[in-house]
This record gives sequence, C-alpha cells and structure tokens, in this order.
Amino acid sequence: MNTLLIGKAGVRNAQTLINTTSKNINNVNTEGYVRKETLTYTSTIDWGVGDTVTRRVYNQYVQRELFTDNGRVGYYNAYKTGMETVDKMLSDDSMSMATSLNSFFDSLADSVQNPTDISGREEVMAELSIMIQRYNFLNESMYNDINDVNAMIADDISDFNNYARAIHEVNAQIKAMYNESQVSDYNTNDGEIYMELLDKRDLLIEKMSSLANITTVQESDTSVSVYLSAGQLVANAESYIVLNTQSNKFDTSMTDVYLQYENYAGSEKDQHYTKIGSDIIGGSIGGYMDSTVEIREAMRQLGRLAVAFADSMNVQNEAGFTLNNVAGSEILGYDEYTGISTASGVNATVTFNRNEGEEVQSTRFYVNTKGGSLDVYTIDKSGTKTKLTDTDYTVAADNSGYLVIDFTNYGTSLNFNKAKSDVIDAAGEFYFDPLLRLSETLENKITKGEDLAYASAVRCNTGPSNRLDDDGNAISNMGDAVISLAGMSLTGDDMGVSVDNDGYPQFNPGAPVKIVYGTYNDGTTSYTGYLIYDSSDNYLGYSPSSTNGLNIFENAVWVNTYSDGYPGYEVSVTGNVSENDAFYIEINTDGVADNSNGITMAAKRTEKEVGGSSTSETSNTTFVNAFADLTSQFGSSVLSASTSLEAATSKQAQTQALYDSESGVNLDEEAANLLMYQQTYQACAKILQAAQTVFDSLIAAF
Repeated sequence: MNTLLIGKAGVRNAQTLINTTSKNINNVNTEGYVRKETLTYTSTIDWGVGDTVTRRVYNQYVQRELFTDNGRVGYYNAYKTGMETVDKMLSDDSMSMATSLNSFFDSLADSVQNPTDISGREEVMAELSIMIQRYNFLNESMYNDINDVNAMIADDISDFNNYARAIHEVNAQIKAMYNESQVSDYNTNDGEIYMELLDKRDLLIEKMSSLANITTVQESDTSVSVYLSAGQLVANAESYIVLNTQSNKFDTSMTDVYLQYENYAGSEKDQHYTKIGSDIIGGSIGGYMDSTVEIREAMRQLGRLAVAFADSMNVQNEAGFTLNNVAGSEILGYDEYTGISTASGVNATVTFNRNEGEEVQSTRFYVNTKGGSLDVYTIDKSGTKTKLTDTDYTVAADNSGYLVIDFTNYGTSLNFNKAKSDVIDAAGEFYFDPLLRLSETLENKITKGEDLAYASAVRCNTGPSNRLDDDGNAISNMGDAVISLAGMSLTGDDMGVSVDNDGYPQFNPGAPVKIVYGTYNDGTTSYTGYLIYDSSDNYLGYSPSSTNGLNIFENAVWVNTYSDGYPGYEVSVTGNVSENDAFYIEINTDGVADNSNGITMAAKRTEKEVGGSSTSETSNTTFVNAFADLTSQFGSSVLSASTSLEAATSKQAQTQALYDSESGVNLDEEAANLLMYQQTYQACAKILQAAQTVFDSLIAAF
C-alpha cells in the first residue's frame, strides 16, 4: 500500500469535507439553501479512503407535507384578509345599520306624539337620510373591497405563472444535465451547478405552494412534476400551465380562473381553456376567491334588508294621510334591476312584490331556454344551481302578453319583455342577481316631512244605530260598545281603500264601511254576530259573536272571496252591544292631527318583518336584529378563518421545524464538523510528510 497515495487521498477527502462544511456555513442565511453532506466510502486498496459523494440532505415526504401546510396557511390567511375590512365596517357603530335604524325609529316615535309639528317630521327625514346614506356607503364599500380582492387575485396569479414557468425552465435544465451525465461527480463545478438548480427549483415550488394547493412527484430523471390538488399538471420539464382571469359573464365583480397549457421554447400553444374553482386551486388564490363569495352574500343580505324595510315603510305610509291631507306615497325606492341576457332583444326586469318584502331571499335566479323549454333555477351563494319545480313558481302573462315568472316563496317576480313562446324561441340564458348592489341605489322618494302619513286613511264612528224613531230618524245605539281602528295596513284596487287621481284616499265599490250587531238570514241560514255591509247596505259577511268584536275583518266569514289582508284596515268593537247597534268606517278627511298610522309605523321597530335567511328558515326577525344577524354571521366567518389560520400556522411551524432539522444549517454542528475536518486534514498532511521522509531516507541510502 502506497503511503504517499494514502496521504494524498486523505488530504483530498478532508479538503472536500471542509469545502462542503464551509459552503453550509456561508449559506446559513441563503433563502432556499438545502444543507449539503459529503459521504466518504471506505477503500482498503491503494487509496486507504474511497470515493466521496456530496448530496443534498432533505426528506421529500416532509417537504411535500410542508408544501401542503403552506397551501393551508395561504388559503386561510387570504380568506381572512379578504373579509377583514368588511367585518370592521359592519361591526363599527359609526357605520352600523342597527345604530341608524334605532335612531330613525327613536325620532319617529317622538315625532308621532305631535303629528302636526314640522320640526319633528324634519328630524325623522334627517335620520332617514342618514340611514339611506349608510346603506349606500356600506354597499359601495363592500363592492370596492371585492375589486381590491380581485386585484390581489390577479397579483397572486401573476406570481403563480412566473413560478410555473421558472419551475419548468429549471426542471428542463436539471433533466438535461442529468441525461448528459454532467453530474456523475457532484464535487465538480457541474455537480455544484446541478445542486444549486435543485435548490432553486425547490424554493420556487415552496413559494408557489402558498399560492395554490399543489403536490409533487419526483421523476426518474430527477426533475419534479408539480400538480394541482385535483391532478392538473402545473409544471414539469416539458410544459407548464398559465392561469388566466376573466370577469364572470354574468357578474363582472366575480373573477373566474382558467388554466391553459403552454409549451416551452416557442412551440405552438394550446388555446383550450379550462375553468377551475377555488376548491381546486386552493392556497391564497382560492382563499381570496372564497372571501369575495362571503362579501357578495353580505351585500345581498344587506339588499334583502333594504327591500324588506322599504316595502314595510312604503306600504304603511300609503295607508295614511299626509299633513297636506292627501294619501301617503312610497317613502323609499331603488333602481330597477335588469337581468343579464345572452339572447338578443330578450330580457327581464325584477320586481319585488308589494307587501311581500319579508319573503325576499338573497337567492339569485337563472332561466335557461336553450333546450326548447323554460327551465328555472335558483343559485345559492356558492354558485350551486337548483332546478325549481312548477310548484315553486307560477308562469303568467301581463297585460301586454309578456311572460311573468312569479316565485312563490321569494316575494320576487321576473318580468320579461317578450311572450313566453318568444322567450323560449330565443334559446338564451338569463341571470338575475338583483340584491347585490341594490342598497347602493336606495333613495328617498319623499322630499319633506309633511309627506309622512301619520294619519290613517280611515276612521271609525259609533252609531247611530240601525233603529228608527217614530219620525224615521236613526236613534243612538242602545249598548255602550264603541268601535276603534285596530290598524291600517294596505291600500289598492283590490283592497277597501284606493287613491284617486288627485291623490286622495277613497273607498272602492263594495268596501266594508258599516257594521251592525244582529242576525242576518240569507233564506236558508241565519247568522248572528257583527254583520258587515258596504255603503249601499249590501251584506258582505259577518264576524261571529264568539269573537267578541275583536278584529272583525280578520275573523269575518265573507260571502265573496277577497285578496289576502282585505280590506286593508282592521276594526274592533269593545263593550256591550245591543241588537241593531251600528258602527261606521269613513275616510279620515281633514284628520291631520291623527297619529294612528304614525304609531303603527313607529311600531315597525319591534315587528318581525324580515324573513329567515332561507325559505326553509321560517322564523322572522326585526330590522335591527336582522342586521345584527348579518354582522354576526359575517363575523363568524372571519373568526372561523382566524381559528383555522392559527391551527394551520401551528401545523406549518411543526413541519417546518422537522424539515429544517434535516435540511437546515446548524452553525454549532457545522463548526464542530469544521474543526474535526481541519484536524483530519492536518493528520493526513502528516501522512504525506512521513511518506516524504521515508522516500528521502531511501534516496539517501543510495
């Protein structure tokens, strides 16, 4: 065995070990650097020490788990970040609709105590304006936040595309070097370059893993194929994908993400686009996408509250007299919504049915006539379509013969500009999201406090009775019972009271205006109770004596069939009644000092006139509580995201620590290794020195 060769091999081996350790120390702060380790193999023939191989120290399984954890953290962080601004707005008292609603009802309750006082009415108008501005501001701000989040999505997708291309390019270099056997010796310059490329590629994949949920597969040529969680290839040595964003064809505030494969080196591109959802892409891109889903739903819920409030206040104001002694009009309005249509010349507007505000839901509607039939769907907040059956809606024609679709449980109608047959022949798609930006268009439709209709449209009088004295004159009631107005809620052509062309309330023909306690016989049956008559003394029905005069019209057995809520006003008779005692209802002309309708309006604060958040949820709630529910539900989503983010971050930290325990550089360990390798180098140098001494001695012997 040659001592000189042994010493030489030992020095070279020690030098390699020192170089590897030195590079580890120098790169302790280098992003993406993976610790290198030089392994030495034993050789007892000639060299005394075998080959050395330098390798990257990492656990690919832990690395894959780290990529997965990065995706989870990226998702929940983006999901939370996307919603935080809206959450702060909704929960801020200075911007809260609940605060504004309470202030409005407080001023209304004070004002109706003195219905002729102009200053009190103007205070109500001021609070109403503040409320409208708050609706407008919240909706507009949430829409702007969606645009901001969409910009974040675009930024992340740009980064994703850059990483995908870079991963592909580095993979191609790695594969080429491997196939050309340029890395047979990792201790050469080529070997160093090769390992640097591996580090660079893994760093790119790690950065991408925060943007999307990805998995990796190690190929036999040492390149890595990267896939989305659903299996779509992201990048390998041959190709990579490009993500593109487009505004949704029905909702321009919604960003749709498409993937397209690109071939490297300028070859022909595949122009086929595939749409992918947030569940497939995941990561921060998916988190931002899902946060906009929550914001849009909050906007629709806010619009739903605006519709319910406007409908309730409008209907009630129309049931009264203003300070100018005319019928009340609508207080609040909003822009008419026109759906999105793919059929040229065919479209529809959305109407929220009068007095059905509490039925309105945050649902979207979709009509498809491409198959030669009228297919109607609802769309929930996540975008899932549910086909409706014939019992869920009615199909009718308006006075022009145009198609009207009335949704039974949603308080909503679609009014097309063509007949049903024409709509079907158009073979189009029709999309309706009327609540998304409705609150932004909410406006005041009355200009002054005098337009608030505090006085009811009708009033009641007790007596004279249905009995006559000897001179043929009606005499007073014998009993002490009195009639009172229990409430006025509806007007219209199908109700007891409507408004004439001059803006004054009037009784419709056949409206109930007289109640007589007694017995009516229709020729076959006798009815005893509170008999109901119109102005021509035509018998309309009766309320049985067992009702004790309470809510006479609600408890009436009518001769004819009327619309729900008929006649739109309610009366009660209290006290002792005698046969033929009569009670009357009349138009409340010059009753401007009356505040009964105003009291009913103020009582809307505690009335549960906002329906459940879905057709299956039947419990109603008040306007104030409905906004509190909206704030709570949105806040719960943010809290859930925060909790999930904490858990995901903790898991990521554990995986990162496990990965770093193998792949990270430990300075204490490297310093100890460096000292050991220096001593090895010095010892091997002594071997060379000893070999030289022996050699010199041999030469001297001759």
